[in-house]
Amino acid sequence: MRFLFARASATPLQAAADRMHDALVHQIRTPFFYTDLHVPDTFEGRFDLLVLHAALVLRRLRDLGPDGQSLAQALVDLMFTRFDVALRELGVSDIGVPKRMKRLAEAFKGRTAAYEDALQKQDEPALRDAICRNVLGGTSDGTTLSRYAGALEAALQSTPMPVLQQHGGIAFPDPARFVSR
Repeated sequence: MRFLFARASATPLQAAADRMHDALVHQIRTPFFYTDLHVPDTFEGRFDLLVLHAALVLRRLRDLGPDGQSLAQALVDLMFTRFDVALRELGVSDIGVPKRMKRLAEAFKGRTAAYEDALQKQDEPALRDAICRNVLGGTSDGTTLSRYAGALEAALQSTPMPVLQQHGGIAFPDPARFVSR
């Protein structure tokens, strides 16, 4: 259905952002996150899990110079366009959408800043706490998800820009590998 409304003349940058967004959405639909890690299977839970994944991808893209920064902005723009559509599909009124979008933007900014700060300082407990608070609502231990995020961060750091541009090429680790035994 989205192809019906897609721009016929999407730029290479927009196409790359679209592929990357599709890869992120596909990954956050992994049932393990919801069944085993207890991420709430709600709009908010999926939003928070997407923000965690996007924060890691955006961090990598910013490190890749002007082309990476342009792709990062295109990805954020696309994400918020899709959030708007999702809210409308969920029945949020035309009057309510801007208010919800403002709250989503504030949440996005706050969460990405918390993840960035923890990653920049290589502070694993702070990352775990931010994930526990933001993604798991403080109801579950964030250890498994923070280990997964660390592995995704490492995988992204070794992914070159052409792979990210051409395929949305993110090598997502299997989150089940990080469960404490």
